[in-house]
Amino acid sequence: MPSYLDPKNDYAFKRVFGEHKNLYLSLLNSLLPIPPDEPIVELEYLSNELLPENPLKKFSAVDVRCTDKSQRQFLVEMQWHWTVDFEMRVLFNTAKVFSGQLPKGGSYTPKAIYALNFLNGVFQKDIPDYYHHYKIAHSKYTEKQKILKTAVGGEVLREDVVAAALDGFVKAHLLVRRTKPTSADDITASARRPDSTAVFRIESMEFVFVELPKFVPANRAERKLRDIWLQFLSEIELGTEVVSDDILSNPEVREALQYLEAGALTPVERAAYDRETNRIWSEIDAMDTAEEIGRAKGKAEERAIADIELAEERAKAELALAEERAKAEAALNQEKLAIVRNLLAAGMEPALIAQATKLPLAEIQDISKTPSEQKP
Repeated sequence: MPSYLDPKNDYAFKRVFGEHKNLYLSLLNSLLPIPPDEPIVELEYLSNELLPENPLKKFSAVDVRCTDKSQRQFLVEMQWHWTVDFEMRVLFNTAKVFSGQLPKGGSYTPKAIYALNFLNGVFQKDIPDYYHHYKIAHSKYTEKQKILKTAVGGEVLREDVVAAALDGFVKAHLLVRRTKPTSADDITASARRPDSTAVFRIESMEFVFVELPKFVPANRAERKLRDIWLQFLSEIELGTEVVSDDILSNPEVREALQYLEAGALTPVERAAYDRETNRIWSEIDAMDTAEEIGRAKGKAEERAIADIELAEERAKAELALAEERAKAEAALNQEKLAIVRNLLAAGMEPALIAQATKLPLAEIQDISKTPSEQKP
């Protein structure tokens, strides 16, 4: 019984999808939001290295990159763990490919770029969906990404008004056709015609992120090719020997499985696979160590903050107690002062008052004097 390699390993992933166009085409058509009337029918592999025009700028690469007859480009990556750096790399690589379409001269008619990213981890922890599709859209008119009807409040907007409404689009990705239809119905009707020139549309970049740990196969009645490919990617691991009938039921996925047979690798190929596995686990260990250090620092900072807050609370309590004592002493002094004045007014001698109130004789003598004779 054969055992298999893990297709989530970059080396194994490229071995399957970077060397066999039929499998790569099947994967893309099943996972990408390709319009039903524009399927990918033929592929040409491109270099996965995205070299900058300026050698001083950053070099980058993707796992598998290709184009089709329509000149659309497809970038696919397998990532073991989610990081902000990975998110930025996906945006950077896609934008680099998109900007690479800009010709030296002539009109600018960009083709769509699709970035398909498989994650052996979770980055959208608050939602159950495993499939996340992102595309450039107007912040207000999100449902009008392809066609913007120009009827608002019963009025037909002029071209300049429509352009202003679309200002939230990335301008480099917006292609505005210059005809001026006479009504909103004309725009909607003309947008349905293949030869239409009255469509406000985006030629843009689209991003798909698939969180493999969240994936749950649909029941057999509803299962599609997408489910089988995702079962292949999520269930097959290094050393797997027993494969589900669902995976074996599809000839393309069954063919992909053959390329993962561990016994079919040469010693050089197996060494390359093992190096990639070691690299992946080294990255994971480094991230775990960094997280532990971060947690330890966070706990130390929390303790330091708690100590500071406790000291501040104690200082506030001591200050409040001192203020209360000062107020009580002031009130007592006022009460004694009133008693002394009453006794003096009754004709009692200062010496007797000092003996009765336990106040210094000098202080009672001061009180007995007229305001003009009191000490400052």
